[in-house]
Amino acid sequence: MGEGMGENKTTISDIAKVVNMAPSTVYKALSGNKGVSEPNRHRILQVSEELGYISKTSKSNSLSKIVAVVLPDPSVLDFEFYEFIWKGVRKRARELSSVGLEIKEYMFNGSIDDQLKILWRIVDESRCKSAEKRIDGLVTLIWNENPFLGVLDECCKSGIPVFTVFSDAPSSQRIASVRANSYQTGRLAAEYLGSTIPNDGSVIITGTRRNAFSHEKVVRGFIDQMAVTNPDIQVIELYENKNGSMNHIQVVKNMIESVPDVRGIYANNARTTSLIGKLLLHSPHKDSLKIIGSEVSEESVFYLNHGVVNALIDEKPSSQGYQSISLAYDFLCMGLPVKQTNYVSLNLVLQNNVPE
Repeated sequence: MGEGMGENKTTISDIAKVVNMAPSTVYKALSGNKGVSEPNRHRILQVSEELGYISKTSKSNSLSKIVAVVLPDPSVLDFEFYEFIWKGVRKRARELSSVGLEIKEYMFNGSIDDQLKILWRIVDESRCKSAEKRIDGLVTLIWNENPFLGVLDECCKSGIPVFTVFSDAPSSQRIASVRANSYQTGRLAAEYLGSTIPNDGSVIITGTRRNAFSHEKVVRGFIDQMAVTNPDIQVIELYENKNGSMNHIQVVKNMIESVPDVRGIYANNARTTSLIGKLLLHSPHKDSLKIIGSEVSEESVFYLNHGVVNALIDEKPSSQGYQSISLAYDFLCMGLPVKQTNYVSLNLVLQNNVPE
């Protein structure tokens, strides 16, 4: 696929020659990135429209691309994680609003049924060809792809390219995904935890959605790495069930109190990290356990600074949200090829390197 989309095959290089600027400067301007003065950005946008470069740089609604973003409502589910994904999405959308990208936000309550209902509504509305309801692309997450393959296939048939963020559906016809390398996340947690405990006893890995695409790989990475660094450690898996998170934490509490040789805990999502922190903050077991948590939030950093949590694995949800919108823009507006799988880097966060 070329740099531009249009019958006259105008490219970024063509625009660069007319404005007498570097192609990289033209790309920055068309992508809404920093590093270009406002007069130069205005000149580039003007010339790109005059040359018919279909990067959707015009502000008119008829030329813009509309991307539906379907993600959990952070006030309902995992505020510590999804709030940051939304922040990344909105930041990139603001940057690209002047160069032809608009997002429509759809929040669901965290259930598969509610998410599917919204996705099918988007597909149905796209078929009516109404300008008001037009959707040119979709950004969403897929915890477990099997229930979603049908609606994702219909998105493709309806001309709605799909981009996944955080958790993927690799068997679908989605264009690209942005996420952390979940298997590597699990291995990193096990490597650090294993270096802080003796090679005997047991460790607990706990969280939610054991059968979800991302969490399954986290668990597999954790178990594989623990088998290398601490082969005599038994890994105990504990996950939330239909009875809810508080019952789940009670199970963890009972396990800590009844199994004397538990050496550490890996909480593999943000919500569970907060719950484990609350459980152990004033517990006599706090000093005897090594705890690896997930994600950097005000609450998780509090437990890190108070010695309840020893380290955090940061999967950079804000960066994931930001990059997902960038991918949609590059593909839909710039006509650029995009990588199918895009990983954000991981951070092992200790007290002395907490990001702002």
